[in-house]
Amino acid sequence: MSCYFGDALCTLTTLLLMGVIGFMGVTIAYRRRISLWGKRVAILSAWGFTACVFAAARDGYHLSVQASANPDVPPGLFAADTAQSILGSLGGAIAILCALLCLFIRNQKFRKAVFFVISAIIAAKILLVEIARTGL
Repeated sequence: MSCYFGDALCTLTTLLLMGVIGFMGVTIAYRRRISLWGKRVAILSAWGFTACVFAAARDGYHLSVQASANPDVPPGLFAADTAQSILGSLGGAIAILCALLCLFIRNQKFRKAVFFVISAIIAAKILLVEIARTGL
C-alpha cells in the first residue's frame, strides 16, 4: 500500500489516476446522453497528461533519462529503454496526436471515437505501469 499512499506525491498520483478512471467510467456510462464530445476529450487529455506527469515524477523517470546519458546517475524505477518507457511514450504521443486532431476535425462522431481511443490508451498505460510497479 505504501507504493500508492506512501508520501504526498504517491497519494496525489493515485488520486489523479483514480479520478481519470472515474471520469472515463462516468462518461462511458452516460455516452448516449452526450452530444458534444470536444470538452470530454479536452478534459480527459489534460487530466490524463497531468496524471502521467505526476506518475513520471513519482517513479523518478527523469533520473532514468539522465542515467541513459550519464552512467554515474542512478536510474529511477524504470530504465529509459524498458517496455514501460517505450510503450508509455508511444501511447502518450498517439493520445496527444488524437487530441490535437480534434481541434481541426469538428465531427462529433470522430471526437467520440477519439475519446474512446484516448481512454483505451490511458487505461493501458495505467495497467502497464502499475502492474510493473507492484511486481518490482
